[in-house]
Amino acid sequence: MTPENFYSWRKAMGLKRKEAAALLGTNKHVICTYEKSTDHKKKAIPKAVELACYALSRGVSEFDGRTAKNSFNGLGASEDIEMVITKDPIRSDRAKILTKSSK
Repeated sequence: MTPENFYSWRKAMGLKRKEAAALLGTNKHVICTYEKSTDHKKKAIPKAVELACYALSRGVSEFDGRTAKNSFNGLGASEDIEMVITKDPIRSDRAKILTKSSK
């Protein structure tokens, strides 16, 4: 994720820097750093933040390792998602995704 992509994500979500910082568990200064980085050789935005941005854009606000809670009103979110890890040794590296209607 480039600084321009991060800025576009924040704007598309309708978030101020302080709000984005709160959702990502950081502070406004870090958000400014992400957006204003000019060193494209060095990855300015960590992969974890990139994935958190994606999750937030899909409406996911909490994830306990099994169930994603859609309490944040993100783009395209309409269902809770439960991830079920299979016990089948042949498929132990795969996870099945189930959706549950929001209550």
